[in-house]
Amino acid sequence: MNTGCRYFVTKTKCACRTKTQCLPVRTSAACLPCFTVRKGYRGRGITYHLAAATVGYARDRGAAALEAYPMIVPPGKEITWGELHVGSVQVFEEASFAEVARPSPRRIVMRVAFTGGG
Repeated sequence: MNTGCRYFVTKTKCACRTKTQCLPVRTSAACLPCFTVRKGYRGRGITYHLAAATVGYARDRGAAALEAYPMIVPPGKEITWGELHVGSVQVFEEASFAEVARPSPRRIVMRVAFTGGG
């Protein structure tokens, strides 16, 4: 089975996601930008387990906080898997992340702090 976090990085500063929407600059936080779950294994809740495991992984490696940037999915709206590779809000809520910003109508910044508020 080919699953996992696409990449996990420690941030020193955030760059703009688009020319008009910048995410808040954070320091000493790790970033979980997206997930990959192999076709045939999707829809089984694997992303929930990956998000929860990444919290411990970041904490154990000394990150002050962990951030994610899930999509806001309106009720009843269908989103293709390719768009949702960043995860949904519910995935991160269940992994103890809390909302810290809404830089755009479709994007939310979520964070779990490990030390002194991150």
